[in-house]
Amino acid sequence: MHTMMTTQPQPSRGLTLAYFHRFVNDHGGRQAFDGLTTLDVCMRFVKPATQHANVSLVDLVLSQPEGHQFAKPAEWLISHSWSYKFLDVVEAIDNFCLEHDLSHDTSFWFCMFANNQHAIGDSRGMFKQWLEAFRTALVDTGKLVMVLSPWHHPETLQRSWCVYEVYLSIVLHARFEVALSKSQMDDFLVDVQTTHSIDQMKAQINSKHSIATVATDRDHIFDLISEQVGFVQLDRMVFDVLQTWVFRTLDKQVAMAHSPQARFTWIFTRSVLLLNDLQYEKAEAGFEAAVAIFEQELDESYAPGWEAKLYIGTTKVRQFCAREVWEPIFDSAFPKLEQLLGATNSTTLYMKRRIAGAYYMSNDCTRCLAMMREMLDVKLQLPEDKELFSVMFAYGTTLLQLNKRKQAEAWLVKAHAGLCRHLGATHRDTLLCLGNLAVAYVETGRYSEALPLLAEIYEESARMYGATHEESIKQLMSYAGVLVYLGRCDDAAVHLHACINGFERMSTPMWDLRSKHLLGRMYLTKGDLNQAAASLGSVYTNMFKSFGPQYDTCRLALYEWHFATMELERGYDCLAKVDDFMLKFHATDGAGETWAYGVCHMCCEPFQGDIAFCTTCTPYSTKFCSACVASESFEAVCGHHRGPWKVVKPPMRYLLERKLILLANASRWDDYASIADQYRAYCHQFQVQDPMQVLQARDETTRHRTRSWAVLGALLVIVVLTRRKC
Repeated sequence: MHTMMTTQPQPSRGLTLAYFHRFVNDHGGRQAFDGLTTLDVCMRFVKPATQHANVSLVDLVLSQPEGHQFAKPAEWLISHSWSYKFLDVVEAIDNFCLEHDLSHDTSFWFCMFANNQHAIGDSRGMFKQWLEAFRTALVDTGKLVMVLSPWHHPETLQRSWCVYEVYLSIVLHARFEVALSKSQMDDFLVDVQTTHSIDQMKAQINSKHSIATVATDRDHIFDLISEQVGFVQLDRMVFDVLQTWVFRTLDKQVAMAHSPQARFTWIFTRSVLLLNDLQYEKAEAGFEAAVAIFEQELDESYAPGWEAKLYIGTTKVRQFCAREVWEPIFDSAFPKLEQLLGATNSTTLYMKRRIAGAYYMSNDCTRCLAMMREMLDVKLQLPEDKELFSVMFAYGTTLLQLNKRKQAEAWLVKAHAGLCRHLGATHRDTLLCLGNLAVAYVETGRYSEALPLLAEIYEESARMYGATHEESIKQLMSYAGVLVYLGRCDDAAVHLHACINGFERMSTPMWDLRSKHLLGRMYLTKGDLNQAAASLGSVYTNMFKSFGPQYDTCRLALYEWHFATMELERGYDCLAKVDDFMLKFHATDGAGETWAYGVCHMCCEPFQGDIAFCTTCTPYSTKFCSACVASESFEAVCGHHRGPWKVVKPPMRYLLERKLILLANASRWDDYASIADQYRAYCHQFQVQDPMQVLQARDETTRHRTRSWAVLGALLVIVVLTRRKC
């Protein structure tokens, strides 16, 4: 009886790092390889050495005496570009082994060595064979190391086959690491100390823009990635690995630092990266540690020490600490920095922009604008650089907050074009500028123009930071807000609930309330008035209590809560409710004819007097001042030039008139006379052109009173007007 024998598949073999060095020595040493790419080495050394046996270099080594010492089951797969200098690849793997405590006996699957270079035929016919070779090697090793060169714009992530290897590492749940040559590591350690280096690196990496020598290879690879993983998840994995590697490298630099200045430098650098990643508490702790070194071990003339102090103030601003907490830090540290570096120094101007941003966040936009204008005047006298356009971006953003929409849009357009040139279209600052340009469109009623910009920003943010990152959730919230304005409430609701859950999970109450405000606005848009009133009332109350009335979200929620209450059948049905809202509007500077509710979508000026909302558009989305609607040259941004309009009076006037009706209905004539005097004074003060007729006599018959109240009630109804043809 014969026993059937089964052959077990052989594991993918590689060559040890020790052999990589032996290979170089056997073929003339480093001088012979100087300047040669991996492709050059293949053609000059690998193919001639293996031509007679017609095998891979791995198989050739294995067939030699003691070859088993070098040709072993592969432990790692190396991802590289054939255009890389071969010695750089070897050096990167040397550094990688040193970093991960791996010996030179570690075996690597390297395609130039592992594949039979003589069996490669027509590239189109080799596609499936290459796919299977890479897959088998990665299944066997379970680990992939990608060589990055240059570190900030790696060639590997511009090649579709390397992108495919990253894709495989995801679907096979393989470990993924990166490696840099010594020269690239040196460049990294210098570059990482500049503010934008990591964000610029992220902006350069986009796997869906990778290329292949054979176009059909790229198409097939992209189909595989799109069907199973998606480019966003693929890039996210790369970013996560790179970020882990960056912080691990900086931690090692801190541990190896022997001088106080070196320890300060690496702790400071690490803290800046944490700040840019929105990890404010960790960043603050890092800056505190750096400042401790500065104060205890470094000279007072060491400018970065004062810079670190200013960054502590910045982290406190970002955590919404009170102005009295962070302003003294800026007042004491900035003059020292400016004295040491000079007023036009790039670091001085950058930190001044940070300080101006603090005043912007605390709603002191007038002071912020003055500081930005000073910086802009300085930068315009200097050679053009990225900081010029960052200042333009901040200046335009501040103008936007001050309701100077047309000026803001002009500056933001210039800033965006410049940031695209200097930082790239997908850099974080460029995208933030584009986002504020979208806000300018939103605040002038151009919602359809804003939506694709916000969608692009959100997708890019999710790719760079992940969908659950605070930055991405903020962008999703902005996108959802425009969906509400366009009437796409069901889509908006899904996104807004996701935002609320995300902000609650991160314990960011300001942003949580902003997303809940948009949800309340969505209920108002849908006509769900009870839910709108409850939601907007809750947002206003919590916003007022936690942050005060100066924030836009607080004021907007109050206005929209008022709109919902006006439309409810029993909205303002009692004096107590009217008085309560009057007190609220007094507390939020909404006690006159000027609204703190955006600007007219035609003239871009704040509203004075009645607002005319287009009733053809989504409710309360497109709005114009009464002067523009009455103008002969009026052209509605929405295209509905002739309305019809829903005309809404300023809240305080409406509430005074409503109070008069309620008092008259209750026959409380003494109170009526007092409120009537207030109403006349109000109309005189604000020059109201068409005030409500106030009753003079208290002894009219019930019939006359009833008729008068009916007339007065009609005057209080929100009027729908159709503009007459000229």
